[in-house]
Amino acid sequence: MNPSVDYWEQVVFLEKVRNIVTAFCVVAGVGWFYLYDAQRGYSDLESPVYHYVPLSNRLDQDEKIQIVTYNLQFCEKIDLIVEDIERLEQIKSADLFLFQEVVGPPGGPHCVQELAEELNFYASYAPAMRHPKNNLDFGNAILSRWPIVDVQKFILPNRHLIWKTNRVALKATVQHPQKNFDVVTVHLETLLGGSKYRTEQAQFVFEQLSVVRPVLVSGDWNTFSKQEIEDLERAAKQHALVDMTKHIVQTRPAWMGTWKLDHTFGRGFKNWRAGVVLEAKGSDHLPLWHEVELLDR
Repeated sequence: MNPSVDYWEQVVFLEKVRNIVTAFCVVAGVGWFYLYDAQRGYSDLESPVYHYVPLSNRLDQDEKIQIVTYNLQFCEKIDLIVEDIERLEQIKSADLFLFQEVVGPPGGPHCVQELAEELNFYASYAPAMRHPKNNLDFGNAILSRWPIVDVQKFILPNRHLIWKTNRVALKATVQHPQKNFDVVTVHLETLLGGSKYRTEQAQFVFEQLSVVRPVLVSGDWNTFSKQEIEDLERAAKQHALVDMTKHIVQTRPAWMGTWKLDHTFGRGFKNWRAGVVLEAKGSDHLPLWHEVELLDR
């Protein structure tokens, strides 16, 4: 017995209903995903910045200031990071640390706070988002032997294409016994964001820098090509910044080739030196070390 016409009409009707419901669920799911991930970002300038003040000051002074930049890869190997800092000659005497990919539970202690406590250093930490990888706060941190004031978190332009979050840069004024100077730790968007996005982010960072104090800006700029490196260097030069790491070839070992993702620029310093620590084991990035002196004037 063949099904009636009414039966097939019902089947077609139910199929249409199912398709409509499926389409609605897909649209709603995508919308919820974007809303959910949009809520991950701390895009408001009033978003949290956490500070740590040591119990006592370490105000010992040397003409040579040691500064280290290190992308910590979500602090996944925090024990090895601490070991790097304690044993490697180029970085164990650092006066300042500029960190990227620092994580911690929302509202809780970040992964380098214990390091700041052990070193008796001042610290500031600015999360950019709750990262989808681990649902932890994810951002930049500055650790300093000397007091840090006027800490500012810069929300970088151009949101992530999927997560709709913004990267950040963190700036602080270091109260050095000789005179104050600024440091900025930077982490630009990843490869997914596109080189144009990162160039605009770098330009934005350079436009925020002080013109009255010495400044050192460093971090992970995610320059994945020679052209991106040249564009970054050109933008820095337009703001009268010296490329302190121009001679460095690689900062992130990669099986597909040499990547130089991390750079440092500065002005208002003399007798500066910089290098990369090839023996470090705490991250997929290699730390950069810098030795600088403040200009007399």
